[in-house]
Amino acid sequence: RWIADRIFAAEGGHWALRDSFVLTRILHAGGKAVSALAWLAVCAMSLWSLFDARWKALRRPLLVLLLSVATSTLLVSTLKHLTRMDCPWDASVYGGTHPFFTLLQARPAGIRPSGCFPAGQSSAGYAWVALYFFFASVHPGWRRIGLAIGIGAGLVLGIGQQLRGAHYLSHDIWTLAISWFVALAIHRLSLRNATHPIASQADSKE
Repeated sequence: RWIADRIFAAEGGHWALRDSFVLTRILHAGGKAVSALAWLAVCAMSLWSLFDARWKALRRPLLVLLLSVATSTLLVSTLKHLTRMDCPWDASVYGGTHPFFTLLQARPAGIRPSGCFPAGQSSAGYAWVALYFFFASVHPGWRRIGLAIGIGAGLVLGIGQQLRGAHYLSHDIWTLAISWFVALAIHRLSLRNATHPIASQADSKE
């Protein structure tokens, strides 16, 4: 809330950037579209690996990447509907109509719940921290690049939403944590009883 207070004050005591074309059309809509296209591209590569023997060693890492990204975004979306937390712009202290509610605080009857926690938009970026584990399996020297891609994309999308009043920083941190631990768990499970050389070597290097 300390950060949200500063952003709100800097924008003149209202969410001046809430309907910004750059933040809504380019980052919000475009970010989701780019993430979806990237996932479809990985899906296409996974299918190709079934037919091209030269891609056989990539089959398992590609499938793990697909599953990690899909699971992370689905889990964040599910939690948003279960927690029913407000966005900053919903709170009366930021020009909204609701009192400020904490995560576990009961809502009085008649107050419509929102769905802003964790941050769904930044999950389109943070889910790709799974690239760290993909590269750990196929090219360990690039794994930090994969991590930087996921964190960088999540930061851009997350900050854009914070500037609009759609999320608190804590929402994005939770999304990053969920994405990381989902990817870690799926990666670890995928390496159990692994038979192909790349997966086995990656496991030993870690």
